[in-house]
Amino acid sequence: MKKRIILPVAAAGLILTVMQFTGCEHYVLPELTLSPDTLYFNAQADSQLVSVNTNVIWYREDDATSEDWFSFSPSDGEGSDVMTVRVKANSGSDRKAGIVFRSETISRTLHIFQEGEGFSTDD
Repeated sequence: MKKRIILPVAAAGLILTVMQFTGCEHYVLPELTLSPDTLYFNAQADSQLVSVNTNVIWYREDDATSEDWFSFSPSDGEGSDVMTVRVKANSGSDRKAGIVFRSETISRTLHIFQEGEGFSTDD
């Protein structure tokens, strides 16, 4: 008699346990890398590609002092993507920028350097 009662109770407990685990959401540890994370441009207008490798939503952190000599496409997204970075021609002095990209708890900086027209490596 005890076997007949214990078996259905144990089966019901097993079913409830399985249902609890299948209904749980699992936290995914966020990842974010930029490759390359540093870009070098000469004085001419040009573009380069940057791979954004991530498993979550990512975005460019807006800066009130952002320059108008470069642009990104796209500047945000979900999951991995390839971003195009464009710079305008530089008739002035060398310029540089550090642009922060974020995803959840991670931030990565993309460094951009562009020579000016008068730049020379010869001393």
